[in-house]
Amino acid sequence: MRLIIPIETVQWFETNYWLTSGDFIRFYVRYGGDDGIYPGFSLAATLEMPKGSLAVQAHISSYTFYMLETDSWYLGNRDLKITIIEDSITYTLL
Repeated sequence: MRLIIPIETVQWFETNYWLTSGDFIRFYVRYGGDDGIYPGFSLAATLEMPKGSLAVQAHISSYTFYMLETDSWYLGNRDLKITIIEDSITYTLL
C-alpha cells in the first residue's frame, strides 16, 4: 500500500488547507457519501496529528500524508492516488 500524491495535489493542499511546515494530513473513511469505491462510504482529509498506528504514509515537501490502521480496510492492500480535478479531491485505488 502506498499513497501517491502528485506535487500539484500537494500545492492544492498548501493553498486550501493553509499548510505550514511539519503539518500532518490524515485521510480517513467516513460513513456517507459515495466516492465510487465503496457505496455508503467515502474518504475525507483533515489536518490532524496521528493518534494510533499508521498503515501508510508519504512524506512530501515538509508534510506527512497518512492513513491510520483503523481505516486501512478501505484500501484493500491497494495504492491510493489522490489528485485534484476541478478543484475537488479525487481518490483512486490502484
